[in-house]
Amino acid sequence: MNEKDYEIKKCLCCWYDLLGYGSPFVKSKWDLNNEACKSNFYRIEQLRLLFTTSLAAKPLGTRLTFNDGFASTIDVDPITSDSYYESLLFLEGAIQDFEAINLDDKRRNFPGVRGIITLGQRFSYDCCNSSYDLLSKRTTSYHPMEFQMNTAFSKAFLMEESGSKAGISGNNLYIDIEVFHYLKSAALEIGCASPQVETDCNELVLQVHGPMGWFAELRFDPAPIEYGESKDYKNQGIETKLYRFKKMHSVIDDWAKEASYQQAVRYSKMEEDSDYE
Repeated sequence: MNEKDYEIKKCLCCWYDLLGYGSPFVKSKWDLNNEACKSNFYRIEQLRLLFTTSLAAKPLGTRLTFNDGFASTIDVDPITSDSYYESLLFLEGAIQDFEAINLDDKRRNFPGVRGIITLGQRFSYDCCNSSYDLLSKRTTSYHPMEFQMNTAFSKAFLMEESGSKAGISGNNLYIDIEVFHYLKSAALEIGCASPQVETDCNELVLQVHGPMGWFAELRFDPAPIEYGESKDYKNQGIETKLYRFKKMHSVIDDWAKEASYQQAVRYSKMEEDSDYE
């Protein structure tokens, strides 16, 4: 192999997986005509729009959906004020995505979804996303560039798959401490206020600031998940800490509430004006 410089990019990635989705297939011995599979048909149909079109993170990053899983990734370097703000929007949107999928799935009496958000790197070894055969007039392979050799995607998938034996249980979202480290280092690099960690009501609270000021408050369990006798997650070369996410309040929430309030005021004004006509 000739020596050359490979362009390795740092990226954020999330991976969300529907819980219990394989059970009907096992019960039916993988026969889709079996009655037991119908619940999965209904389940994935109901989530189709959430998986593909209407999720909060849509404008930023690249998404990948297949079977019962959903992934989204975004490059986070080179670090500039704009790229840092986009990474914050991506993170906020990824969390909103998780909550939307989880809520909708549980509302239909399904088990919900489990997810991981982590940091990693990627190397695109091809210059296109798919291959098309002109003779047969069909796509012969898919290989989206953003997910080629994407270690963040691989890590998120492996961590989620390790499941309850690794302390990753239930329909919960877990965030890698490496994401916190990235937010801190990126904020310092662009001269932005560094994220602040607080403790409140037995919760770990992360206050995140963007280039334009306060951006979001994220709340977690006070301690990382326990993996065996350790609070470090160690599995297949991954050594980190994972925190169970609980809830978020962001400036985006405030903007949405203000927009709803202003819309209500306009409707009220229109009704008042119509009363005088």
